Amino acid sequence: MMGKQHSPPKLFCYQANLEARVRPDHPLRRVQEVLDFSFAREVVADRYGANGNVSVDPEVIVKMMFLLFFDDLKSERLLMRMIPERLDYLWFLGYGLDDEVPNHSVLSKARRRWGPEVFEALFIRTITQCLEAGLVEGRKIHVDASLIQADASNDSGVKASPEFLAALKRVYQAQEAKLDDLSDPPAPPTQGHGKPTDADEAGEGDGPTAEASPAPHAAAAGSRERVNEGLMSTTDSDAAAVRQGRGESRFRYKNHRAVDDAYGVITATHTTPGDRAENGELSRLMDAHEQNTGKDVQTVVTDTKYGTVENFRECAQRSQCTRSPTGRSVKRHVDHEEIEAARAESRSAAAQRDRRRRRHVMEGSFADAANNHHFKRARWRGLVKQQIQGFLIAGAQNLRILLAHSTGRRAAAGRESVAAATRAMAPVFAQFFCRVAQLRASAGAKDYARLERTCLSRLQ
Repeated sequence: MMGKQHSPPKLFCYQANLEARVRPDHPLRRVQEVLDFSFAREVVADRYGANGNVSVDPEVIVKMMFLLFFDDLKSERLLMRMIPERLDYLWFLGYGLDDEVPNHSVLSKARRRWGPEVFEALFIRTITQCLEAGLVEGRKIHVDASLIQADASNDSGVKASPEFLAALKRVYQAQEAKLDDLSDPPAPPTQGHGKPTDADEAGEGDGPTAEASPAPHAAAAGSRERVNEGLMSTTDSDAAAVRQGRGESRFRYKNHRAVDDAYGVITATHTTPGDRAENGELSRLMDAHEQNTGKDVQTVVTDTKYGTVENFRECAQRSQCTRSPTGRSVKRHVDHEEIEAARAESRSAAAQRDRRRRRHVMEGSFADAANNHHFKRARWRGLVKQQIQGFLIAGAQNLRILLAHSTGRRAAAGRESVAAATRAMAPVFAQFFCRVAQLRASAGAKDYARLERTCLSRLQ
């Protein structure tokens, strides 16, 4: 049975007043103002029964997971230990000083019970808030992907044929289902598969999901290469063994995202196994951007990994390609004119400016996520858990952008109000000083103070 957090004001309070202890400009107070977390109750209502034990309020659970990434805490266990020590956390979650903080396992059970839908809804709400604040232009986006190291050791890899690995995954799912908490109903069918442990500290029970992981994807373009399709991690079977550059291969995921050009707001994000080709997710990201923002994309700025050889292959000079007297057949794409127009556009001055801007807009978004929100390392195991992590990180980044620009706009509004008041008083001041100058010119210095008082009284 789904519970709800009740925090009625006490008639007689002999303890600290948390409302007074949290400063007015505290970041969490501003987060509370711009984002209503109570939507979580409606999204997950169908996953709770009418009888049984009362659960922790879903709104509180979502806030806890948000804090985990907003403040980049090491683990859920650490979060639960810090909540009683932090007055701002207690205020944000609606707890009092004497309220009992739930066990960390409620978070892993909630992820297993809910699936990624509620966290995607949280992410989309941050986009909506940024739209209302005028921080999303929508017509130009930057698209890229970044690898995330899975919580799986290279020693956990098993080499075998794809058929054997598929059967092995089914066995792992069956065994993990037996270890799952039977009191928790499984999450709705999703793609992916997880192991009941937390990446930060052993013993946190993220259980398996309902379906097997998707079929192997095509190798990623560029320097990110799927090194062995016949290799599976027994710790996290959704992660793919991928080599980045000249480094050693590791089990990884890949986070794809679209970032709006205006202020760097993340408008779409999706997580896949690490071997997923980046160009294969372009259409999905564009569709998600248009659905989340309600704006049509006109310009997409990407790197070379999003252009396929089949689309851009051409024969520049036939004589350098073949010496055959009968010639060589050359395939011409059905949309050859559109491709040539796109290539010409890519050489324009505007396109060159977009590529330069992409360096700090797109790469800066990933760098901020890695430095401030634990982006480069998986907290949990399984593709669905990685999708949840992606939504939470993107939502936290969007809120920080929103809060940063809302503060600047309030300060600018304050300066503008002072300037407006000054402009309104300018004629009065001009009349005052002009009258003083006239009176001073017609009287001696000894009568100046008396004349000034007379001038003031007339102006009033």
